[in-house]
Amino acid sequence: MFDLTLPFLFITTLIVFFLGIIVLAKNPNNKTHQLFFAVVFVLTIWLFTHYFQNEPYFKNYAALLLKLDFASGIFLSFFFYFFCLNFPRSSFVSLRKMFLFLFPTIILSFLSFTSLILKNIYFRDGIIDARPGKLFWLYFIFVFFMISSGLRELFIKYKKSFGVERLQIFYVFLGLSIPAIVIFSLNLVFDPLFSLPPQILRGGNFTLLIFCILTAFAITRYHLFGIKVI
Repeated sequence: MFDLTLPFLFITTLIVFFLGIIVLAKNPNNKTHQLFFAVVFVLTIWLFTHYFQNEPYFKNYAALLLKLDFASGIFLSFFFYFFCLNFPRSSFVSLRKMFLFLFPTIILSFLSFTSLILKNIYFRDGIIDARPGKLFWLYFIFVFFMISSGLRELFIKYKKSFGVERLQIFYVFLGLSIPAIVIFSLNLVFDPLFSLPPQILRGGNFTLLIFCILTAFAITRYHLFGIKVI
C-alpha cells in the first residue's frame, strides 16, 4: 500500500535543503549563514533516516538507519548550538570552545554505530526500537545540554535585544515552538490515547519545515527589505 506521507517527506526535505542553499548563497562567508546551512543539511539526513528506518521495504537496513538517526542527531544538536551562538549576527567563538564540543560530538557519533549507545535492536508493533547501551545516557545528556544551552543563549539575546533583532529571534522561537508542540502532542498525548499509526507520528517531523522557513526568513530579513545594521 502506498504511503501518502512519502511525497510529503520528499517535498519537505527538498524545501528544507533549498532554503539552506538560498541562505548560504546570500552570504556564503557569514558564519550565521554557514551554520544554518549545516543545520538544514544534517536535518535533511535525519529526516530521511528517521522516516525510512520504519519502512517495511528497508527492514534489512533498519538497524543501520536507526544508528544513522542517532549519529546525525548529535551533529544536528551540535550545529544548532553554534547556530544559536551566532544568531542573529556572527560572534567570536574560540577554537578551544569549538573543539571542546566537536570532539565528544564526533566520538559519540561514531559510537552510535556500536552497542554502547543502542543495543538489541528490534521491532515492536512495526516500529523499530532498541535498548539503551552503556553510553546511551551520556549521549542523551550531551544532546540535551547542547540544545538547552543553545535555547538559553537565544533567550538571553532576546531579553537584551530590541527592534528587528528581537523580532528575528522571536521568529526562531516561534519556528521551534510549533513543531515541538505538534511532535510532543502526537507522541505523548494522542498516541497513548488513540494508538496513532506510524505514518501520522512520522508526519509530525515534517512540521520542522516551519522552523526552517521562519529562521531562513529571520536570517535574510535585512536582505529582503534592504535594511542594513549600523
